[in-house]
Amino acid sequence: MKHFAKAQLSLLPVAENPFHNFAARHALAIYRSRAIYTFIPKNACSTMRYSLARNNLFISGSTPMDWHHSNNLTFVASQEFAASAEYAFVLLRCPFRRIASAYLDKVVTANRVVRSIYPSKFRKMQLRLMERSMYHSLSFRDFIERISRIDRLKLNPHWRPQVDFLLYDDYDDYYSVEEFSQFETEIIQKIGFSVYDARDAIGHDTSNFQKIAGNFADTPAGEVFRLREAGKLPSYSSLFDDALVARVAEIYADDLAFYSGHIGTAGLLFPDALPSGRS
Repeated sequence: MKHFAKAQLSLLPVAENPFHNFAARHALAIYRSRAIYTFIPKNACSTMRYSLARNNLFISGSTPMDWHHSNNLTFVASQEFAASAEYAFVLLRCPFRRIASAYLDKVVTANRVVRSIYPSKFRKMQLRLMERSMYHSLSFRDFIERISRIDRLKLNPHWRPQVDFLLYDDYDDYYSVEEFSQFETEIIQKIGFSVYDARDAIGHDTSNFQKIAGNFADTPAGEVFRLREAGKLPSYSSLFDDALVARVAEIYADDLAFYSGHIGTAGLLFPDALPSGRS
């Protein structure tokens, strides 16, 4: 029997419990199999949400890929469905790869979600050129230091800790982005869920870019953007030096412990950075 992990973290009525409600908004219903999928941004979530809409028979292969972006809340499970679901699973991702992906996707492309790492007076700016200039001055190290403050770490789901998204204290299965092909094989066998790859159509995927080694920890995002325009990107590991590995391991210590506890350490970009005693 699965229990709600965060219902007891607040003495407020459940409807006003921010911890539980955040996780509940990310618990999506797969109707025919009475299953719950907890989606976490940057964890193959575009492919998964598109696949979920098709498995729920709301769209077909001819439907525009962007349909699911207008329906983020369409498949959020009701409280009753979540409490009575027969199966629940979540896709986790190496915390180092996830935050590197968020930087290359959101900061380097000057996406407006980056406003959340600035003081509130800057978040309201509407001038796109000013925003691009602000964002493109940020190196990966700058970005990590800005989100390291707890208020900014929690403000955006693309870099919010993965453990915050977990609705249950235990899931039937924990899968990883690093072993996605294994997940695809197993999930169709277990609940008949077909995965439809949406990466190329959505444009968030970086697999088609040439990956460059080196030291890009302090390279401004604008310079990385010019590389991106030429079809190149720094490899995830090239964004880190020893200090940044340690800093990210500190910020995402709970995620690292959770990932290694349920997935193992083989998929971690820097397995030696796992905090002592938290494996």
